[in-house]
Amino acid sequence: MYRISVPLIANSAVEMGLEAHLKNLRRLNADRVFLSIGEYYMSEQARKREMDALRVCTDFFHQHGLEVGAWIWTFMIKDENDLTHMVGINGETAAVEICPSDAAFRKFAADYLSEIAACGVDLIQF
Repeated sequence: MYRISVPLIANSAVEMGLEAHLKNLRRLNADRVFLSIGEYYMSEQARKREMDALRVCTDFFHQHGLEVGAWIWTFMIKDENDLTHMVGINGETAAVEICPSDAAFRKFAADYLSEIAACGVDLIQF
């Protein structure tokens, strides 16, 4: 048996109105919604905005019987940072992809993912 999963951008969903999104999810017979929070944010203000939106959406969609997942880019940070960036096979350094071998990034990502989990999501997708 398959399950219908629909992606939504968390902060846009809040801004555009959750009731309208719920109506469309019902029309699609969705079982699950994946709330995209995009990349990791270095700014505490941006991070708080994303987590607040994720929490509001998660609570709302759970109350209406949907499974809720968070969806985040695995290694992407567009904000300025001092982390080690990936280097491609041709020797070019990636603009926004962070290298998972960077211990500081692993700690940062683990803390970030703990915050995401604390919002009450059922699963996290990279």
